Amino acid sequence: MQPSRSAVIANVVAKVPCVVEAHLPQCFIEGDTAARQALIVVVRSKADTPEIAQQISAAISKVIPGGHFVDILPFVNGVVPTGLRESGCQIFRAISRPWWNIW
Repeated sequence: MQPSRSAVIANVVAKVPCVVEAHLPQCFIEGDTAARQALIVVVRSKADTPEIAQQISAAISKVIPGGHFVDILPFVNGVVPTGLRESGCQIFRAISRPWWNIW
């Protein structure tokens, strides 16, 4: 994916509350002939997943040209696939603050 397009996606993800981090690796899906770009989003709570996926999907569809599609795969923080963080495809990470320093 072009760096400018991944930057736009990172900007979209950064505006969605409850997203802890996001990665944009190429994934091989069984049955496909080529790798696809997938947006892996790490969220704080499983309950937030449907709303977050909908917000990201709607926002991405406005900034990515027609005919291009990005699969969105949400994971709960702490249940991230092995090797994802080491893959070097991270495009967003929320600022982490101690619980006592919320502002």
